[in-house]
Amino acid sequence: MINLDRYTGAVLWFDAKRGYGFIEWSKNGVKQKDMFCHYSDIVKDGYKALVKMDRVSFSIGKNHNGDPKAIEIRLE
Repeated sequence: MINLDRYTGAVLWFDAKRGYGFIEWSKNGVKQKDMFCHYSDIVKDGYKALVKMDRVSFSIGKNHNGDPKAIEIRLE
């Protein structure tokens, strides 16, 4: 199941060589577990990478193991 609600957060770290990282975010003012993000879920033209402290918005989907991950990641 995909949660199409949008959330905002800041990139905690992102390894451009490996193509993944984590976003820190809150829901209803409560800090949540850092959200995994993968370059294939970044919505932008050109090279898809994020930089530490980039402000982003995202929805929540699931990876192939059923664990939550950020999807439709957009720079704010």
